Amino acid sequence: MVKKVRKDIFITALIIVVGLLLFGFYVGKIWDDLRTDNVAGDLNENSLDILSILINEEFFESFNTYDCDLIDKRLSSMSLDLYKVGQRLSEYDRKKLFEKDEYMFLKTKYFLLELRTYFNFLDFKKECDSNQTIILFFYDIGDLDSERQGYVLDNFVKREDINIRVFSIDREHNETTIDLIKNYYKVSKSPTIIINNEIKKEGFVDVAELIEILENGNM
Repeated sequence: MVKKVRKDIFITALIIVVGLLLFGFYVGKIWDDLRTDNVAGDLNENSLDILSILINEEFFESFNTYDCDLIDKRLSSMSLDLYKVGQRLSEYDRKKLFEKDEYMFLKTKYFLLELRTYFNFLDFKKECDSNQTIILFFYDIGDLDSERQGYVLDNFVKREDINIRVFSIDREHNETTIDLIKNYYKVSKSPTIIINNEIKKEGFVDVAELIEILENGNM
């Protein structure tokens, strides 16, 4: 009788443990889907913003005009949104909160949107004689100098006395467009920064050197 009771208790406990594990897996899957949908939704909004800007540019070109104030506001808003999405992607990646395939798809889409926005900013700078500094930053995951360069650039972006935009690209990410851009700029190591499509700096660039570049007007 005692043995039977103990056996019943063991089976009941086992069922409860298995049920809790399955419930935990189910909840985790729901959260994964919510995170994926959240980031994907933000990227889709950025895609629409870029399409809208491209249509604006075609309109301006057709009618030989260019609304600098309008494009500036649109690009600034879109750049801020992309920055926030990038921060979330990095956070989720560090915590391993995405399935690999989902993460790689979202990461690729994010980089392509970044590059499109980067070229939009270069066009804006040329058309409107903007004093913004546009930086394309190539990094390697796990590389110490790349991490240090990222911190330096993040601090510059947060400064109110410097008008700067930074677009960060994983140099080793497998994507044809990224390879095309790397070949154009002859990027072979990380970190590498491209400043306003004119100056290329390989290796870590510290705060003092970057300030010197900005102050000397080598833009």
